[in-house]
Amino acid sequence: MPQQIVVLENREHPMTGLREALSPATGGHACVTVVAGGAQLGDRLRHEPVVDLVLLPFPEGDGCLPAAELLKQVRAVDGDVPVVAVAERGDVHSAAHAVAAGATDFLVLGDRLPDRLATLLGKVRRVLAVVERNRRLRAQNQRLRQVDIERYRLVGESPQIGEVLAPC
Repeated sequence: MPQQIVVLENREHPMTGLREALSPATGGHACVTVVAGGAQLGDRLRHEPVVDLVLLPFPEGDGCLPAAELLKQVRAVDGDVPVVAVAERGDVHSAAHAVAAGATDFLVLGDRLPDRLATLLGKVRRVLAVVERNRRLRAQNQRLRQVDIERYRLVGESPQIGEVLAPC
C-alpha cells in the first residue's frame, strides 16, 4: 500500500473529492501531501523521503505546464515512482495519451470513485513491490561495485607503485 502520496493540484481543477476518498481507500495509513505546482512537485521528489505515488490532473497539469511535460520532469527526477494521470472525464484515447506521456495508470473521477481507487491502489501495490525490489537491487549493486573497487585498489608509496598509478 502506498505510504507517501503526492497530489498535484491547480486552481482550476482542485481534486478535493479525490483527496477525501484517498484516506479511506488507504485505510488511513497513507500520508497525502498536496502540492500546488510542478516546481513544488519536483522539490518534493528530490528532497523528501521516498514518494510512493504521484497523482496529477490530466491533461491540464499545474496550470502553467501541461501534464505531459510534468510527467517528463517527474520521470527525469524519479523514473520509478508510479504516476497516475487523473481526469474528470476519460476515454481510451486520453488514457493512451497519458500512458504514452509517462503515466503508470489513468484514473477517471466521478461516480464509483472509491471502487476505482481500490482497484488502482491494488495495481499500484504490485508496481511498488517491483519498484522497491529494483531500488534494493540497485543499492546492493552499488555496494558490490564499491567492494570490488576497494578489493583491487593498489596501495603503496614506493616509486614503482607511483609509476604504476601515474596517469599516462
